[in-house]
Amino acid sequence: KAKSSINLKLTDLENKGLIQSRIDPEDHRKKFYTLSSTQISSNKIPNKDLLEIALNEIESANNSQKFMTGLFKSLKYLFSDLGINIDPVLKILAERVGKRFSEKIKSDEIKPILKEICSFYKEFKLGKLEIASVKPYTISLENSFECRNMPCTGDCLSTFDTQFIKAILEDKLNKEVLIK
Repeated sequence: KAKSSINLKLTDLENKGLIQSRIDPEDHRKKFYTLSSTQISSNKIPNKDLLEIALNEIESANNSQKFMTGLFKSLKYLFSDLGINIDPVLKILAERVGKRFSEKIKSDEIKPILKEICSFYKEFKLGKLEIASVKPYTISLENSFECRNMPCTGDCLSTFDTQFIKAILEDKLNKEVLIK
């Protein structure tokens, strides 16, 4: 490509806030370009309070489970504060973990599958998962490891839980599932 074409593209990307530039202090003819992660991956305003709460959880942890839960939340909120929307990454991870976990589920009918998932959540202290109703199937998740002890922000903080359960159901039922 011609240098002028590249310069036009870079200027356009910079005007859109997708990249940032700075002039080389040693050679003013050179420019350095970096990605602007806030513009690329996040449309949320950072909430430093959530990170601080998660860090406090690590500090007061008295067992490995509480420490790891606090560490998970700290990473999630640190990325958010840096302008990196981690939700797509959590969804991919939860989908892969859910598909692997679905191999352990014995049933291929929805109610027994949900009961097995509820038992798993109870055994591993991931939260209180219950079948609230069957027409339509409604499950309730309280005290999820993802948002336990966190303030209500109005956003869904349990990205992993949602995709994890969805992946198990889709794999076992062999059809698309809608989870809200």
